[in-house]
Amino acid sequence: MATALSEEQHLTRDLRVLSHEGVIVVVPPLYHRVITAKLRIPAKAADLQGAQKRLQHVLDELDHMDAAERALFDGRLDFWEKTSVRNGFIGGGFDGGPGLPKQKALEAGIPGADSIPDGAELFLGFTSSQKAALGGDMVANFESIPGLTDQWPGGYFRFGTAMHLSHLYEDLEGWYKQTYTERVDRTFRPGLGAAAGTQTVHEGPAAVRTLPYVRETLEQQRLVGHSAAFQPATRLPADLIDNYGNFYPQGSPIPIRADCNTLDNPFSWSCDPVRDKWSPEPMAGLLFTVFVPTSSAFHRARLTMDGHYPDGTILDIDPRSPHQGMNSFLHTTHRQNFLIPPRRHRSFPLAELL
Repeated sequence: MATALSEEQHLTRDLRVLSHEGVIVVVPPLYHRVITAKLRIPAKAADLQGAQKRLQHVLDELDHMDAAERALFDGRLDFWEKTSVRNGFIGGGFDGGPGLPKQKALEAGIPGADSIPDGAELFLGFTSSQKAALGGDMVANFESIPGLTDQWPGGYFRFGTAMHLSHLYEDLEGWYKQTYTERVDRTFRPGLGAAAGTQTVHEGPAAVRTLPYVRETLEQQRLVGHSAAFQPATRLPADLIDNYGNFYPQGSPIPIRADCNTLDNPFSWSCDPVRDKWSPEPMAGLLFTVFVPTSSAFHRARLTMDGHYPDGTILDIDPRSPHQGMNSFLHTTHRQNFLIPPRRHRSFPLAELL
């Protein structure tokens, strides 16, 4: 398979892969941190280009999360200031015992924490990093899908991507008051028939459901599964050969997710706690991070959670209904969209062109 992995910033390489409950799973990094900042310098060529060189020098030396935060925000780089810090965690239980989500939720006294299954990758008890349900290494690049953007073959942002980042509260107590079957139905699709206690459910191309299936299931059972609802907008409708010659079969996923849990409320630190309704009290939540080849791709996928589809279809169900996937157990507080440039332009992209 053709690769250009040295150019992408958004890909984490050399991750462990294992079989869990008969499904191939990518084991994500245990801890995550997202820091946002704003500039404190004039929008002038000389200032931006000077900051570009200073930032690139620091970035070339970073290899650890804590060291990175110190190097970037200890005051030496005076052209910006932090606006928020978010910390997350995921996994840790594939080899047995409680995973990080259960451990941390219990330590924090989160209602419903004792119901999180041992080994669960995330608070809600199911595995999200099945290899077949994650976009291939290059499919989320701006330039990979023929005709999607103007970045092929030599665009400035070639090997870059769009990133969406959300913070959502999760109602663990309400979630685990449901039976296991009800949780499966709402997370995946009604009638899946997963064996009791299964955490890792196969969601490869062969398991993809179409919009007519979603509509029929709603009509017959008055229920929409979260994954099934997304799939008509996030899976390839036909076989694809990308601009690098890589082949993706029909039903392959496009988004590359990097979601993790958090106890931030809603951030671990905010420069404006009143605006962000910040609290030191821990709350169960999700940092939903996803990489897509255009920001509109996320927007279309997001609307399917509310029953709105790209072809104009609107499902006959209230978006906050307890029968609309997981919506009634989630509450979004913040959404942001970012352009992730390729590695060669990661320090103040476009500044050198001024």
